Order: sequence, then C-alpha cells, then structure tokens
Amino acid sequence: MDDWRNAEATFREFQLIADRLKKPHPELLRICVRSLVSGFDTIASSLKRMAARAAAKKNTEISPREQNVLFDYAEPPYPGAPPRRIETSTRESLNVAIVVYARARGSEPPMDTSPLGDPAIPAAFAGTLTIFDRICHPEELTALEVTKSDIVMLQKTLKWADSLRKWLGRERLAEIEEVREEIEISFEEARQKLRRRQP
Repeated sequence: MDDWRNAEATFREFQLIADRLKKPHPELLRICVRSLVSGFDTIASSLKRMAARAAAKKNTEISPREQNVLFDYAEPPYPGAPPRRIETSTRESLNVAIVVYARARGSEPPMDTSPLGDPAIPAAFAGTLTIFDRICHPEELTALEVTKSDIVMLQKTLKWADSLRKWLGRERLAEIEEVREEIEISFEEARQKLRRRQP
C-alpha cells in the first residue's frame, strides 16, 4: 500500500472541489462539503501510517494517546483483556498524524498554534467540519444551505490543504534523498569489506 500516492490522489481531488466552488450550485455544494471531509479522512488514515513508520525509523517518542490514535486501539481496561479498537475523529486523527510526522521528521508543519502553544489544525478546518455536520444532520430545511460565508470557509480549508500537500511533498522528497544516501553508504561499506578481504 502506498500511503503517499493515496494522499496525493486525494489532494488532486480537492482541486475539482475548488473548481466547483467557483460556480456554486446548491446540490453540488453539499456534495463538495461531503467529499472534502471524506477526503481529509482518507488523508488522515494514510498520514497516520506514514507518521507511525517515520516515528519508528527515527526512534521518535510517542505519547500513549498518540499511539492510540495512530494505531486505532487502546490498552485494555484490565490485564488479560484484548486491546480495544477505538475510533477517533477526523480532526484528531489528522492533528496527531501531522504532529507526530513533523516531530519524527524534525520539520515545521503548516499548522496554527493553540492557546497552549501546541500545533493545532487551522480554525477553517474546524469550521468545515461544522458545516459538514450541519448538512449531514439537518434539523430544518435551511440547514442544507451552503452559504457564501460557508464557501469562504471551504476555500480557506482548501488553501490550507494545498499548504499541507506541499509540505508533505517536500518531506517525501527529503525522505527519498535520505534513503538514497543510506543505500550509497551501505554500498560503500560493502565495497570496503570486499577490498579488505582481498589478498
């Protein structure tokens, strides 16, 4: 499974959503909102696996809560019981995955800062989730409307998604370069061993 390709394919779909927002149509706008949130769920799922691999490779410390979110399980409530599967929200999954991946890579992710000074998902993304929740669980007919201010919120989220995509792309290229260097070092070490064995 190639998590990078999965994420990249989903980011490309976001461009279609951005194009649709330029010519608003009520039904299409609702489809855009649902597709955008679903797309972020796909990205979060891929990024969690990427973060877990990067953290393992770099021996990066992960808190128990981060481990639960990355691996979708929690420690059993009592000894002898199997771990229980947990479901975390798209927002929390995405936040933890980005934070852990950035920590493992020693990189600064495109995120806001929480009041406590921690990296945080931008407010526009939280706003998009609120829009999604409203149109998926309408209490009245007007709840299905995607307003002009909603469109602005969606556009801000898409702009952040583009920043996230570019950051992940840079980190992917850096990882590939690291692997290339590791292979070169490994080959050089093998060559030196062969030379030492020769009479």
